Amino acid sequence: MLGLTVAYALPLALLASQLLTERYLEPLRASNAQRIEEAGAPLEDATERLLGVRERLSLLDPGRSLDELQQETRRLVAVASETIWERTQAFLAYVLVLAVELLLLPFLSAWLIVKVLGAAAREGG
Repeated sequence: MLGLTVAYALPLALLASQLLTERYLEPLRASNAQRIEEAGAPLEDATERLLGVRERLSLLDPGRSLDELQQETRRLVAVASETIWERTQAFLAYVLVLAVELLLLPFLSAWLIVKVLGAAAREGG
């Protein structure tokens, strides 16, 4: 019985782990990596707009120029905080997927194999 358990339990546990990784965890990891990369685009656009304000500064109307600069700065700060929050969420989701894939899944597979082997040893012995 122990031989059959080792012959079938170990490959089945490894196959289940591999299928779970391929079917669910890899697409999650890829989508979160893409979210991390895409989150920076609005910040780059806002930075370019802020730098564009410098060209529109007027010495003849410094009050209006200062107001425009403050508004663009506020927009940049808002976009930066949204970008940081989005990247943080995507990064944490990416780390969680990696933790499941690299830590939880192997330990769960090993635990199941030990339980099956223990049950088989009790039956056989």
